[in-house]
Amino acid sequence: MARLQSGVSPFANGQTLTASDLTNHVTGASPLPDFIGLQTGLTTPASADEFLINDVSDAAVKKVTLENLAANMPATTVNALTVSTNAAVTGNLTVGGNTTIGDADTDSATFNAASSFGATATFNKPVVLNDNSTIGQTVISGTYARSTTTMTVTKVAHGLTTGNTFWFNVDNNPTLSGSYSITVTNVDTFTFTVADSGATSGNIYWYDKTATIQSTLAGTVQGDIVVNVAKTNVANGDEFLIKDSSDSNKLKTVPFVVLPRLYGNVAMKSADTTTVGATISRSLGSGTATVTKTSHGLRVGDVLYLKKTSGTGTLADGWYDVKTVPTSGTFTIQTAATSELASVSAEWYSLSVANTTGIYSAFKSSLTSGDVLFNMTSPMADTNYAIIATPLRNDTYLYAPACANIVGVTGFDRTTKQFSLTMSYAQSDLAGGSIMFTLFGNV
Repeated sequence: MARLQSGVSPFANGQTLTASDLTNHVTGASPLPDFIGLQTGLTTPASADEFLINDVSDAAVKKVTLENLAANMPATTVNALTVSTNAAVTGNLTVGGNTTIGDADTDSATFNAASSFGATATFNKPVVLNDNSTIGQTVISGTYARSTTTMTVTKVAHGLTTGNTFWFNVDNNPTLSGSYSITVTNVDTFTFTVADSGATSGNIYWYDKTATIQSTLAGTVQGDIVVNVAKTNVANGDEFLIKDSSDSNKLKTVPFVVLPRLYGNVAMKSADTTTVGATISRSLGSGTATVTKTSHGLRVGDVLYLKKTSGTGTLADGWYDVKTVPTSGTFTIQTAATSELASVSAEWYSLSVANTTGIYSAFKSSLTSGDVLFNMTSPMADTNYAIIATPLRNDTYLYAPACANIVGVTGFDRTTKQFSLTMSYAQSDLAGGSIMFTLFGNV
């Protein structure tokens, strides 16, 4: 059966054929449809195997290898692409448009190498991040210069656009750290508006790309997690975030309550009051007196009651605050510059503070009774507070409640450093009792 067909009219029996007839018959012949199908099949073509193609640009039939054909496939759009199991795609693969990975609960995507999501990445199915996974990108650093409320950030080739919003960490002025929308001024600088407060220059950091979690975060959150959150004053209606140990350590909120800032129990019995002796010196005409006491344990700002016991010169009994602490064995106080203090001895009364939080030391104005002054471990940040104090007397049989007034220390800042309790000693045996107190801050 013929496998070629010519466009020349069939020859007739007895017809005389010319060279032209034969030439036209050969040059005009083309394979019949089943010509290729009758050839031996090739199951594994090699890259050097050749195809016949019609080169429309040169109006000629030419050959092309399988390798060149695969390397020069034209761009095309497909409705569905199915690849065999374990198909490997090598080189740089760019997938544009809206891309969906997986279309059933059983589908999965595995990223074994470094993966970067430069734009919004939406995962409608659970995403499992094994090993070390980074969401976002490396911290970017720059420098800033602040003029009143204008923060100007300098970063060579920052690549940002006006309207971009980032969380900025201001290194030496953390109160200004926060989320800001920027205005680009040139390729190396941009600005945003901040409060007119704190340092005016320094280093600043931000993430070039961030990740936003907009749905419920399920599972266990572990490790040292660094967060940047805004600071606010506590008010009615606010809630605290807690770990509920009774419900699998889930995070929950509880209503705002007033929390104790400090508490303690101070014994008023004479046996628990220590009389501390020291020497004091002061030059003529000077208002600075130096108190010498080995291992006194006092700090700058502490307040104690000093009482002169002997020596030459005038020193009024009363409350004094520590001005300086040159050594562990000396400290200075401010006094009236009236006379020289020479060979002067003095004493103060130190209380034992038991089971306490937030109290550094406590002193009395007399050995058996009198006001009690408390020096705090650290200053109070807020100006509003309340103290609940219960003095208890010891009359051999029981401790009974008595009254106490909460007052400030004259001449000292009670809201940040000290507070005192003025006792009403209705009976002498009350001095053998104690004071239990709790101080609540920010109320």
